[in-house]
Amino acid sequence: MNFLEKRQNLVATAMRFAIGWHLAYLGVWAVTSTWDYSWAGCFRCAHWLFGDTLRAIGHSAAMGVVDLFLAWGLLLAGILLMLGKAARYAAVFGIFYLALMYVLNPPHFGHTGESHFLYIDRNIVEICMLMFVMTWKKDVPTTGGTQFIASGRDESRPSREDKEVAQ
Repeated sequence: MNFLEKRQNLVATAMRFAIGWHLAYLGVWAVTSTWDYSWAGCFRCAHWLFGDTLRAIGHSAAMGVVDLFLAWGLLLAGILLMLGKAARYAAVFGIFYLALMYVLNPPHFGHTGESHFLYIDRNIVEICMLMFVMTWKKDVPTTGGTQFIASGRDESRPSREDKEVAQ
């Protein structure tokens, strides 16, 4: 692996880890919240794509199941992204969640959105980054941190045994 490939793997790993942290933190917050957190309010305010269906879900008894699915799904997807394990599947769930949040609260004129964005907000940016993780040409890179943490040593450097065999 040449210098440029190592740097690309390092950047891809940092990006995957940061998004994983974000999703895992959302999941931890939803699971451990001291007050009864629900995405029902977001669903009930949906006025864009699939608005009628999403509002109906927000007012239904199924919302409890949706809340559990989103909370634990975010936690699991975030952990898998940070570890680099099943990262493509975790990226698919992350894309689903972020796209849902975009549809529920779009940054368009006439909609409140979460801030002053117009069409492209953090959800779209993270979706694009997760698409990159999902379509990475090789195995999702784990060099640059998580591989070292998981194995206890840096796999990119030869071990003592490898050096002895080479001599």
